[in-house]
Amino acid sequence: MTSRVRHNDYGVLRPPAIGAWQPSLTVSVVIPAYNCAAALGRTVAALARQTYPAELVEVVVADDGSEPELTPLDVPGARVVRVAEGWGRGAARQTGQLAASGAVIHWLDSDMLLAEDHLEAHMRWHHLVDYAVVIGETRFVEAPGEEGAQSEYTRTTLESTRRLKDSGSSAYLLHTGASTSVRADLLRAAGGVDAGLNMAEDTELGYRLAQAGAVFIPDAEAKAWHVGPSTVMLREKEVHRHNWSYLGDLIPDLRWLRNHPRRHWLVPYLRVVVTATTYEQTRASVDSALAGTLTDAAVTLVGPWSKLTGERRANLDDPLLDLRLLHNLYAHEPRVVFAESVPAS
Repeated sequence: MTSRVRHNDYGVLRPPAIGAWQPSLTVSVVIPAYNCAAALGRTVAALARQTYPAELVEVVVADDGSEPELTPLDVPGARVVRVAEGWGRGAARQTGQLAASGAVIHWLDSDMLLAEDHLEAHMRWHHLVDYAVVIGETRFVEAPGEEGAQSEYTRTTLESTRRLKDSGSSAYLLHTGASTSVRADLLRAAGGVDAGLNMAEDTELGYRLAQAGAVFIPDAEAKAWHVGPSTVMLREKEVHRHNWSYLGDLIPDLRWLRNHPRRHWLVPYLRVVVTATTYEQTRASVDSALAGTLTDAAVTLVGPWSKLTGERRANLDDPLLDLRLLHNLYAHEPRVVFAESVPAS
């Protein structure tokens, strides 16, 4: 019987010990890269020394416009794909994962050094359950060979939440692209990476993975070292100023970014789905949903809207009159979306 994980308390799961199990899942290590050939070569070389079976590993480097353009000769052992549309980390991650063939997608920054059992530590969780998002133990160092330390945010978050077991619905906030892994099916069910985000794409993806049922597992045995400080460490206030302008629209869970009393947001906090019946009954339901104290609520109104064509008709005797009146009523209400069927999520 599979253990039930409540909230994010993954403590009921018992992964096998490293070196004491038989892997079978394939994994694609996806590395976004931009003008970083030297660091990238070091990262890919560390992948070649992994204890996880080499025949189950592919390395996909998503070249985000490097000059000169990266080739497989620059990164032996890796397949290089070029970002064809857009630019930035979101576009590179999405390009890489779409080109990947593994059952698991393992994100990796281009300036990482890995312990030899890093991939194995990640993958044992994915063999156990199909809804894990594994977060590696990333430490920051000035030079290879140092022990380094976690970022202060990561350290305090782990300490205050019993390593995310007590984090509830906020576990996704620790999701980072530096060294995380997820089943490809779960990633694609959540919608993949937002290619339009060139920063904060990992946090936004983490939120959607959480909505899709992911459990976030920080594994202290999945050791990795990031050479040099992160951008957040160097320019924290500027990073937040930039990212919060996007995340308020995209992550309704961040209520403190939505403190304006009347703003509407791209992703509503609550979506009410109403199936169109009679004009009066449906209007009462939709209007009550829109009149609540929660301003970032929206309505999906479900009905056969494609039947509303423009040919001559008897206005008062139209068999689709109620449907047409509802469409007239809410055609210019930005919080109402018309759909032919109930949305999947």
